[in-house]
Amino acid sequence: MKRIFVAVDTTSSAPIVVAQAVELARAIGAKVRLFHAVTLPTQVPPPGVLIAPPALHAHDLVSAAETALRGLTTFVPNELRDGFSVEIGHPPDRVCEAARKYDPDIVVIGAHEYGLVARALGTTAARIVNRMDRPVFVVRPMPPSHVVSAEPISARAG
Repeated sequence: MKRIFVAVDTTSSAPIVVAQAVELARAIGAKVRLFHAVTLPTQVPPPGVLIAPPALHAHDLVSAAETALRGLTTFVPNELRDGFSVEIGHPPDRVCEAARKYDPDIVVIGAHEYGLVARALGTTAARIVNRMDRPVFVVRPMPPSHVVSAEPISARAG
């Protein structure tokens, strides 16, 4: 294995997903590429309001996502980095397409704890797992007492 594709969202668990991918990359001697899919929100005014909220521009959302990914790269040692990318679209679609283009040996994604309704309707992680054409490593949330260190590489001692 030489390449790991890591799809992350913007939640607080993203550094843990990246840290797990780094552990895997170290163990197998692979490079890590980070990815995020930006979903454009629909601009629907709330009930009783005649004017829609200010439009969010795709460029601003992509720029914010790139800034977030740049921050997450601090969790990846320089020798394991293979860049990052951001695409606009439905996350399961974009993740699967971007992973196929990158052609990694494994895809790493995070999963959140959801209730019964979300599980019945399907989650982003489940959609990715069901559609991906290669192995997927799913990082599940853990109780706080079991969480691995999610400090940037530069913040760790020695």
